Amino acid sequence: MKMKHYVVSIVLGTWLVGCAPSGPVPGDTADTIYHGGDIVTVDDAQPTAEAVAVKDGRILAVGAESEVMAHRGEATRVVDLAGRTMTPAFTDPHGHFIFALQQVKQANLSSPPVGPVETIGDAVAALEAFKQEHQIVDGEFLVGYGYDPTSSANGAT
Repeated sequence: MKMKHYVVSIVLGTWLVGCAPSGPVPGDTADTIYHGGDIVTVDDAQPTAEAVAVKDGRILAVGAESEVMAHRGEATRVVDLAGRTMTPAFTDPHGHFIFALQQVKQANLSSPPVGPVETIGDAVAALEAFKQEHQIVDGEFLVGYGYDPTSSANGAT
C-alpha cells in the first residue's frame, strides 16, 4: 500500500509542476518595454513581435504583448512606438570614421542638405573659396569630398 501512495505522490507532484504557471521568474522585471509598433527581430523563426522587454541593456523577452507585459514592474518604463518600426541596432564593422578627421582639410562638395553643390559651377566656387580660406597656394593639393554627379542639377560630371 505504501508503494502505491508513493507512486501516486510522484505522479501528482509531477503533474502539478507541469501545470504551474510559466510566467516570468521573480526578479525578471524589465527596465523598459517597447510595444505598439512593428518590431523586426531578424529571426527567421519569429520575424516580427508585438513587444520587447529590456533589462540591464539586454533583451529579456520578445513576443506577444500579453506575454512581454508580464515582465512589467512598478519602475518599468513602457514605450509606445505609436506605429513606428523598431529594428535591432546595426553595427558597422567597416566604418570610415577616420576620414572624418581629414575632412577639415577638404572642401565640402556635397549636394544639399549636406553641402552647397548643385552644379559644377558650385563645385568650382566651393573649391576656390576653400583655397582662399585655407591659403592654399598654387601647386599644392586641393582636395574635396562628397561630390556626387548624380545629384547635380544638370547631371554633368
